[in-house]
Amino acid sequence: MLTGYLLHTYNQTGVFNVMLTASNLVSNQSDWTVTNVQVIIANFTIHNIPPIPYGQDNSEIPLTVGAGSNMNVTVLFGNMTLDTAYVNDEREGLAIVRVSDYFGYGYYPVEVNISNLVTPAQSYYSGV
Repeated sequence: MLTGYLLHTYNQTGVFNVMLTASNLVSNQSDWTVTNVQVIIANFTIHNIPPIPYGQDNSEIPLTVGAGSNMNVTVLFGNMTLDTAYVNDEREGLAIVRVSDYFGYGYYPVEVNISNLVTPAQSYYSGV
């Protein structure tokens, strides 16, 4: 078995089919695979979280990154995982805190985890 490497630079992110064909004077062989091209996540930030008035629904926690694509975001608020948390391709996002996510007055720790296929999970801790 021979092994080798092929170098290719993609100009955009996405999911691509890759086919490689090797041949010699007597035969050829082709194989294909699927590859995901993503941008590494950098400079992930939770902006200052303003105090949430008790009973207020749909309070926003603003999130940004300096770079990244196809990001998965999980936000823990106290001991609850928020239903709505995202960062879009414009590198801006939100976590939405609903009334059902807290159970009274007090301090709630906030943990945000963000990752994609090419970036290990990054965590940010704060509180409100």
